[in-house]
Amino acid sequence: MLPSEILQKAKDSLTEKTWGKGNRQERAGGTLCAAEAIGIHGVDYTYCTSFLRYAISTSSIVAWNDAPERTLAEVHAAFDKAIAAAKEAGQ
Repeated sequence: MLPSEILQKAKDSLTEKTWGKGNRQERAGGTLCAAEAIGIHGVDYTYCTSFLRYAISTSSIVAWNDAPERTLAEVHAAFDKAIAAAKEAGQ
């Protein structure tokens, strides 16, 4: 599976009910942060997350995801940018 396809699956798995912020042990059961969503779908986690880190212009996906002001719409927009970058790279 190409990174663009993994990123799309990760994005699709993040909904109002499944997206979460904060410490995994303190979040509602079954919720995922942006990085975890990639992890459950990706074989090459580091390569796939490099596209998302490019899209958000920071190295810490977890800190970016967990920012108090972060919204699911912003997470989806970042995934869209990462997917486009992966496709542009032929991935």
